[in-house]
Amino acid sequence: MNLVNCKMNDQNQLTSILTKSFNYDTALYFGDNVQDGPPGYNDGLLAKKILSNPSFTSFFIFDNQNLIGFISYCLEVRELHYFCLLPEFIGQGYGTNIWQMIEEKHGKEGWRVETPSYSIGNHYFYRKLGFEKIGEHYYSETAVSFVFEK
Repeated sequence: MNLVNCKMNDQNQLTSILTKSFNYDTALYFGDNVQDGPPGYNDGLLAKKILSNPSFTSFFIFDNQNLIGFISYCLEVRELHYFCLLPEFIGQGYGTNIWQMIEEKHGKEGWRVETPSYSIGNHYFYRKLGFEKIGEHYYSETAVSFVFEK
């Protein structure tokens, strides 16, 4: 597995990953035809925001020649912003392996991540990696995220 730096001209490719990843997670919990994600996740605005943020370190994740996902984090505050695997690669150990690579490079302690309250699979994954829930973030009555820290 390897990580490849994202560039500004990767906006369409990143948007595709974000759209598939967020829609998969939403449909898993709310039903097959439900699609949702953070503002701009499916129209390129979120990808542009991520790729233009100088404090984010952003990589495409490859297994051999196969693009399998995307990860973006900020080392200054040790916050994982986005960790998206394409649906067909979830549950196969890729996420754990990638996170172990990140920890080997940047250390294991002091990381923070926020994930939707309904994303039970994400909660399990982060707990498995040693994260603990430390709080909740309310964006609106229906948009709540859980905050995890390691």
